[in-house]
Amino acid sequence: MAILKGGLFGNISGKIGGLVFSTRNNQTEVKSLPKKYEGPVTEEALTIRTKFKLLIGFLKLFTSFISIGYPKQRKQRNSAFNVAFKENYHCVIDGGYPDLEIDYSKVTFSKGRLDGLSGLKIDRINCQLFIMDWNFDSTPRGCDRIYCILYNATNNNVFEVGADAMLSEGHLLFYLPEIMIGKRIHVYVFLLSSERKMVSNTQYLCLDVPELDPN
Repeated sequence: MAILKGGLFGNISGKIGGLVFSTRNNQTEVKSLPKKYEGPVTEEALTIRTKFKLLIGFLKLFTSFISIGYPKQRKQRNSAFNVAFKENYHCVIDGGYPDLEIDYSKVTFSKGRLDGLSGLKIDRINCQLFIMDWNFDSTPRGCDRIYCILYNATNNNVFEVGADAMLSEGHLLFYLPEIMIGKRIHVYVFLLSSERKMVSNTQYLCLDVPELDPN
């Protein structure tokens, strides 16, 4: 790979012959096109392809949260999405080809030095109203933002709740969208510091919500 700063080619992108040009941070990167593999496709190769497709498709649903949960570090060239992919790839996919599936309890959308919430739990108040509690004393100093994400794997529904929640109150009330009633809901929680420079690791909870009683 060669990096050209302005130079003969300027900032260009695309394919020319056997080369691929791309521009990042005002620099042009040049790579050779990989040679096409014409041998038999092994089960190992199929497994890797399937894992990539499965995880990328899943993480794309949470791109906006990943960009917050994996803040860019100095001299970091990889995007937040790529960092999240690497963090999750080797630990969240279970099973063997072709029956691969994501272990939602192991997924992380954030990783950082900020302390998480202790005593975190969720209780149901009525058919759609829930309350999430945590120990008041566990709220980290300088933290004023909680991200609470609901995910339903059946329909790939993603909702954020409690954007205006006060961490100092020690609880969060939220309504479950009707489309999620009767489903298993995966709940992901992480914190963001007031300076938006530090985050906590992702915390996970699971809800099995029964169908509404027609009576």
